[in-house]
Amino acid sequence: MNKKGRRKDIKNHINKYHLSVIGLLETKVKSSKAERITGCIPSTWSYCANYEFSNKSRIWEFWDEAIWTGSVVSTSLQQITIKMQNKGGLSLLLSVVYGENSERTRALLWEDIK
Repeated sequence: MNKKGRRKDIKNHINKYHLSVIGLLETKVKSSKAERITGCIPSTWSYCANYEFSNKSRIWEFWDEAIWTGSVVSTSLQQITIKMQNKGGLSLLLSVVYGENSERTRALLWEDIK
């Protein structure tokens, strides 16, 4: 996400497939650069990142506010879960998960998503 070409790829992907929700993993973006990076996402979109658990926020979740209403349910080092409802009334919980390599740390993920 720190490279301009990668941000352009994401923007093109959103437009090509008419996406309204995306999750990004391994973003490796410091919080001081987040605003510049999120510029590749349409302005009507909201997002949540897990900076409180990682200084390079490994997980970002984005959704188009013109289509979805989202509220953050939980965040941790390994997951972000958002309760979403679209304008048609569909409700869902969306979790974007990035499991740690360490088996011991990854075991904490199961506690987070129970």
